[in-house]
Amino acid sequence: MRNHYRLLIVEDESDLADSLKDLLSEDYSRVDVAKNGQVALEMMVAQPYHLVIADVVMPVMSGHEFLRQLRLKGVHTPLIFMTGNGTKDLVQSAIKLGAVDFIDKPISIETLKEIVEATLQIEQHKRNISDLQRDPHPDSELIRNEQLALGIKQVSRDKLLKRQE
Repeated sequence: MRNHYRLLIVEDESDLADSLKDLLSEDYSRVDVAKNGQVALEMMVAQPYHLVIADVVMPVMSGHEFLRQLRLKGVHTPLIFMTGNGTKDLVQSAIKLGAVDFIDKPISIETLKEIVEATLQIEQHKRNISDLQRDPHPDSELIRNEQLALGIKQVSRDKLLKRQE
């Protein structure tokens, strides 16, 4: 079953980008590819995406600069960085910029799909909590249930990331 989510892959290696697109298109209704951060930035300003998967090292605009520009434009779409050159400093700076995850290449497609799905579910729980809290008469039990579900999903995603190491 395909989900209604729209994903954007930002990857300069066209073979990898096409493979990721083909594999993720099995589960998601729309998966687009941008060959660099500048193209991706233009695409994201034109239409919203639910999740971005971006390489860190790319020509024209690095993944870090792409994420910084997104945030400056007020776009807070969750972003997962993928790289074959992951260092502790790189991971820390990516998280400080607002990346939700940082995964090393190569990664199995099953693990990537699990991380993508977990990230999308986490973001949905966050939206649900925000919506419930804005209600004039918030239901505290529903909010607690969403917060619990969010916590469980975050722990699950963290385990997936540790398994990948």
